[in-house]
Amino acid sequence: MTPQLHLLNWGMGVESTAILVRWMLEHQSRPFDSFQNLIVLTAQTGDEMDETKYLCETHLFPLMRAHQVRLVQVAKASASKLDGYIILSDTQQPYELHTEGYFPLSRDLLQSGTVPRLGRPHICAQRWKGEVLDAWISDHISEGFGPYLGYNVDETKRAGKADGYTCQGHPFLYPLIAWGWTRDDCIEYLYRSLGVLRRKSACSYCPFQQKQAALAKLNEVIARYNRDPKAAV
Repeated sequence: MTPQLHLLNWGMGVESTAILVRWMLEHQSRPFDSFQNLIVLTAQTGDEMDETKYLCETHLFPLMRAHQVRLVQVAKASASKLDGYIILSDTQQPYELHTEGYFPLSRDLLQSGTVPRLGRPHICAQRWKGEVLDAWISDHISEGFGPYLGYNVDETKRAGKADGYTCQGHPFLYPLIAWGWTRDDCIEYLYRSLGVLRRKSACSYCPFQQKQAALAKLNEVIARYNRDPKAAV
């Protein structure tokens, strides 16, 4: 039986955005009948690239407003888990992507005198995203729901690891894997649908951008920093 409530963990990047856009544009792709049953939930670290904000506000949000898609933006209240989270926005008419967050990850890194780690576990993602999202869900959702993640068909191993966890006891669902979509399929779909080239969502200083550079994507990373010199610094 299809869950009554559907919760998309929206990372603001290519894959999860492709899921959302296809759901809005293609009725047959939706696992629900009404957008009243969908919640798009995202956690803001406070250090997202400026171009992500521009792309979402300019090309995605008008479509979300037209379909009255509920978007909830949350952020960590402080470095301590005990202080919980802040709700930055909860609306069916989103206009602003609150990339400023509330207590930015970068502030914690500076105060602690450390940098993000490249190896596992990914502490920054767990603390500034996972913990915040889980806390909001615990406080606001009591019924059964389907939690959706944007893992693509080339990430079945990653999805297998995620299957070892649950979202408040509910197993994760992977629309892109079910559709057989790769990351390139997502990029192409967003370009055809919105007329823009979506890029990776990430904190400006995320070490995984440098990891991508080591994987023959150096020019893409340099071009991104040229567009946002402040982030490069």
